[in-house]
Amino acid sequence: MTCVWMGWFAIFFAAAIGAAAAQTAQVGPPVHAATPATPAAPTTPVEPHVQAPPQAAPVVTASTKPAALAGLEAMVSDLGYPTTDAGDNQSFSITWVGKYNYVIQFDVSSDSTLGYAFVQMGTYTPQQLTGLQYIKLLEQDDAGDYFYSAESNSDGSESLYANAILPLTGLTPSLLRGLLTGMANKMDSADKVWNTNLR
Repeated sequence: MTCVWMGWFAIFFAAAIGAAAAQTAQVGPPVHAATPATPAAPTTPVEPHVQAPPQAAPVVTASTKPAALAGLEAMVSDLGYPTTDAGDNQSFSITWVGKYNYVIQFDVSSDSTLGYAFVQMGTYTPQQLTGLQYIKLLEQDDAGDYFYSAESNSDGSESLYANAILPLTGLTPSLLRGLLTGMANKMDSADKVWNTNLR
């Protein structure tokens, strides 16, 4: 009797497992060995609660024109003078047409508070330097606003510059025009000193 009971239990248990297996087999899609599986496309997890990091400020490189220089250039251009940018965007120039056609170059200080206008007046050999009357140029120097400077070159010559300082704070187009006109007038009036053709 015990053997019969255990036999019925084994049949019942096998039938239950078979039914469960058949039910599980019908839940998913049929598997066909002849059809290869297609890999799922990779997905990027979306996290809506995470904000994108703030974008960094633009990197200022040597070729990026400083804002103060761009503002000065716009003012000079608005006065009617066509400007030419230097290759590195750290300065620009204009041609001042008058008694002499001066190429006036402009740049700004590193703290963007001052602009500089300068003209290379000429380059002088050692022989020409002996006749250059520096004292006459010094007589025209202002207290920091307008002055002459010299730079030694590797070949023994000297380059002479006329310089004007342009305070950028409060600078208006009319003030700028006055500063540039004054600079040109001073260079013109000193031509007997710097222009070797007039000696």
